Amino acid sequence: MKHSLRTRLILTHLGVAALAIVLVALIAAVTAERRFATYTRDAQADAVAALVAAVTDTGTDGWSSSEIQSLRRLAKLNSLHFALFDPDGALLFSSAGAGRGGPHGGGLGRSSETPAAGWSVRSEKILVNGHHVAELVLQQPQARQLPANIAYRRDIFLYLALAGGLAALTSLAVGALVSRRITRPLEHLSAATTAIARGSRTVRVDVAGEDEVGTLATSFNVMSDALERQAHWRRTMTADLAHELRTPLATIQSRVEALEDGVLPTTPDNLRVIGQEVERLDRLLTMLRSLDDLDIGIVPVRREHLDLANLAAEVAEASRERFRQKGLHLRVSLQPVPVEGDPDKLTQVLVNLLDNAHKFTPAGGTVLVRTEHQGSGPHAKAFLLVTDSGPGIPAEDIPQVFERFFRGRHTAASEGVGLGLAIVRRIVEAHEGSVEVTSGEGGTTFVVALPLVRAPSS
Repeated sequence: MKHSLRTRLILTHLGVAALAIVLVALIAAVTAERRFATYTRDAQADAVAALVAAVTDTGTDGWSSSEIQSLRRLAKLNSLHFALFDPDGALLFSSAGAGRGGPHGGGLGRSSETPAAGWSVRSEKILVNGHHVAELVLQQPQARQLPANIAYRRDIFLYLALAGGLAALTSLAVGALVSRRITRPLEHLSAATTAIARGSRTVRVDVAGEDEVGTLATSFNVMSDALERQAHWRRTMTADLAHELRTPLATIQSRVEALEDGVLPTTPDNLRVIGQEVERLDRLLTMLRSLDDLDIGIVPVRREHLDLANLAAEVAEASRERFRQKGLHLRVSLQPVPVEGDPDKLTQVLVNLLDNAHKFTPAGGTVLVRTEHQGSGPHAKAFLLVTDSGPGIPAEDIPQVFERFFRGRHTAASEGVGLGLAIVRRIVEAHEGSVEVTSGEGGTTFVVALPLVRAPSS
């Protein structure tokens, strides 16, 4: 039979509590039994000593009837049977009267007589003024057979049973409450997970406490937020990709139809427009393919020594005219930084970063390309920095700027489908480096960090 987590928690809690109750009850019962037995033995010894002292004190002038009755009451009070014999063995009197003894039904004999089951026999010499005047034979029940001891054991076991039952009920109630407190958030998480699996992206769970269950709930909400963002990105990506494909296809279609209808002459210029749109489609598909290849690691990265400053200078010079046409100032500040990497792929990194700066920097702005190094030895780093004076990236968009197809709200009107920065990150990571971005109202800076091959000469 399959039990729920709540049932298993309750049963576990109850089982542990029951085991603890049984152990405590056994220890308490054994300890109480031993201590009460010791107390009973001491009390019996005191009772025997008191009876012997009373018989001795009253035997100075013989034993009168009233003294004998007092001795019998004292013996009965302490559950003792006795018989008093003279030195010749004749019975003087007993606790049951002359001629009648204790549990034997007859008179008590000397101490050599076998006692009844559960009883013990002992004899004490009665000395008066140093003379042996009598022998007192005592018969007393064993400690466990005393009525008080029997009643005590019965009561202690009854109280322990009641306490154990009450503790078990309390443990059951506490176990139910604790298990409910533990499993209720898990049940909510299970229901929310089912909703996520069925396609919902808006479900969230309440975070109660800071324990492991609370941490799990927080992680679930973070996952749900990420799934919702990814769903939004996919919708946006689909729309952007469709737009990027539709625009060149529409241009090609209109040109081809115009050429077919004779509206436009078949001239190199008209054919060049079609060729440019085909190249645009090819670049888009190439970027998608490159990103997929980088993700699965099937594109090898060539390793050769190169100076990142020289590579940056070449790319900046090739891009200068394009920046000038938009009214942008492209500046460089380059220090020699030798690295080991693939020149083609690192060139693509810088081209993508410059394209991003060109796209979002308004006319009259400045874009600065820098190379520098920090540290020494195996931890030395080479840095490539591209800083623009654009409006900056909203803080909530920064964690996603390197995700494929991500486009922030302020980039909706710009060209592109959000692949350039994703490709930058994949290439840099393939070179065992990292890329970060900082942004504010004064602009944005992308920082590429790569291992420095050797410290540059001074």
